[in-house]
Amino acid sequence: HGTSPHGKEGIFSMKKDRSYPEELAKRGYVTLAPDTITMGERVFPGCRPLDTAPFYKRFPNRTIQGKNIWDQKRALDVLEQMPEVDRKKIGAMGHSLGGRSTHYLTAFDERVSCAAISCGIIPLASNYLLFAPKIYDALPTLREILGKGLPFEKHELTSLIAPRPVMIVSPANDRKRRTDVMSAMMHRLFAVYRLYEKESHLCQFLHGDGHTTTPFTRELIYQWMDRHLNAGKYRK
Repeated sequence: HGTSPHGKEGIFSMKKDRSYPEELAKRGYVTLAPDTITMGERVFPGCRPLDTAPFYKRFPNRTIQGKNIWDQKRALDVLEQMPEVDRKKIGAMGHSLGGRSTHYLTAFDERVSCAAISCGIIPLASNYLLFAPKIYDALPTLREILGKGLPFEKHELTSLIAPRPVMIVSPANDRKRRTDVMSAMMHRLFAVYRLYEKESHLCQFLHGDGHTTTPFTRELIYQWMDRHLNAGKYRK
């Protein structure tokens, strides 16, 4: 799910343009969409949603992003133990914060064999949001590092996914993402996939629909998952 005080409810019942779990389940997938810490059922007692201050008070040397990765790894543990699940065919997808969660989880856990990242990759070179005051603070240590320069860029993180299939969905008219920087990153990422001779495992869909996922975009993502997870035989 994305950045929402409602957590998973935001993609189950509140926003029809984000109802991935239901739509994927109808295609024959087992789906799991846990709440992210500080949202949904995981808001800290006495705090408003997205408030990360209690976490950093208890764990000053850790990050919310690291916690999210650890939690999502445990979600994969759960899926692997379910008899309905083919543990060799686990995919991940998400939009906005959900896209960022998909990005990091897939990079750091090879059990995810196919991914679709929608509006989840913001180049550090254009990410002014890292420096803006905000209540939901996922990577405070990265903000400190970026104040001294640009140590790496997001395509290097994405390279950890190679040669596994990944679709990157980007809106050209989303002010948070510079299309020129994203295009340069995709060229560098494509070179990594070329080394593996797996160019067909990398896809970018650039659209003009803004910060959302239309039915057309979602259908492209689902077909990407079907193709690379060989899931067509499970569809009703």
